Amino acid sequence: MEKQIKYVEFFETKDQYIASLLFSMGMKFENTRREGNVVFFVFDNKPKCEEIEKLFYQGKLKIDPKKYIDGLITIKHLIFGK
Repeated sequence: MEKQIKYVEFFETKDQYIASLLFSMGMKFENTRREGNVVFFVFDNKPKCEEIEKLFYQGKLKIDPKKYIDGLITIKHLIFGK
């Protein structure tokens, strides 16, 4: 039997506020990637991340403020904690 390889598209952003949003919405955080002084945040499920980002910019997204702040604290730790 031949095994099929599943290709996973990742979503990357350098915007800490979008990264915080995705983290707080339960999107699977994969890794960070650095290019000089710029930190990119990598999340699984690119289509879902893009949909959340779109709804955010359209003002159609509801989120618990505490979860968002917790996500922001986590993201800032990833930027400055290393």
